[in-house]
Amino acid sequence: MQGRFAKLQNMTVALACCLALLVISIPVSSLKTLKHAASIDEDGAASADLFAPETQMVFAQERSVGEPVASLEPVAAASSMSPRALESAIGLAKHKRLEELVLKEETALRWQQQALETLVEQEQAMEAEEKKLLETSKRNAVLLRKAAYPDWTAALEFIDLEKFDIVIILGAVYFLCMLVFAWIYGNCCTYEYPRPSKNISKSDPSYFSFSLFDGCRCDPDRRIQVFSCCCLPVRWADTASAPKLGGFRFWPTVVFISALLALAPISMGITAVIFTIIAIIHRQKMRKIYGMPYWTYSTCVKDCLVWSCCPCCATMQEALQMEFVDPPDQVSITLLSTPAQWTMSQDMVSINAIRRKQSCC
Repeated sequence: MQGRFAKLQNMTVALACCLALLVISIPVSSLKTLKHAASIDEDGAASADLFAPETQMVFAQERSVGEPVASLEPVAAASSMSPRALESAIGLAKHKRLEELVLKEETALRWQQQALETLVEQEQAMEAEEKKLLETSKRNAVLLRKAAYPDWTAALEFIDLEKFDIVIILGAVYFLCMLVFAWIYGNCCTYEYPRPSKNISKSDPSYFSFSLFDGCRCDPDRRIQVFSCCCLPVRWADTASAPKLGGFRFWPTVVFISALLALAPISMGITAVIFTIIAIIHRQKMRKIYGMPYWTYSTCVKDCLVWSCCPCCATMQEALQMEFVDPPDQVSITLLSTPAQWTMSQDMVSINAIRRKQSCC
């Protein structure tokens, strides 16, 4: 037994010596070849990592966001590519994917903007509808209140408050313009009138010597027509303040009548009706002074129609009657042999001087 164990031990030592000689005898070039093969294996492993399950999962997540990107080359072809070409292919794919994401983001923003605009339009339409409903409810409330309590003050609620300031400004401008024109009239337009071409001696004493439309012929000049149509308070105040009629004073009358007409839009025409009533009363007074029928049913109806339908014509007719016709109890005009010539008595001259002094500036 001991002999066999010694033989095995010798054989083992011999094998170990042989292996040591083989290891020592390997050339250096073989070692370099092994090193190069190991480096190739490492590069292959790095390229294979790109197609590992984790990498494939990342690409799958990116494809789940939107449309699929261009597929990479097969694994076998990619493994045969150089690392630099593989990196450029991956970079190109990522760039394309980034462009697609930007385009989709812009499209989403555009859709969002359109949705916001639609919402704004719907909100504006709802606000307009709500405003209409509020106005309708206000008007219905006013109508119900007016039906329950029939009072003229309920009509004041129909005034548009948004335009109320404009109406006040226009009324103030009208009032100031009438005062300016009254000053101009009193300083520049009160000179003596020439003789009219109409023969007033043959007129009917029971009615006005001039018709409603005689003033439109600008006879004898344009002062009566222009101021009656454009500045009615000024011309009417001059007629009403004449000494022949024993009426008002010029400036208080101008201020009062201009204020009534300026407040007509605000008062819904109430002040204009007041002025019309005053003018009708003054016209009846002129009828009485000139010996015409007055305060009868027919004369009241006629004067109401004249001042309601054409106040400018009524103003021109009264101005012509006052300027060129004297009341029966005053001697004013002496006709000469030629119709183109006429003279005024000394009393009428003094009356006209007093009128110009009292009526205007």
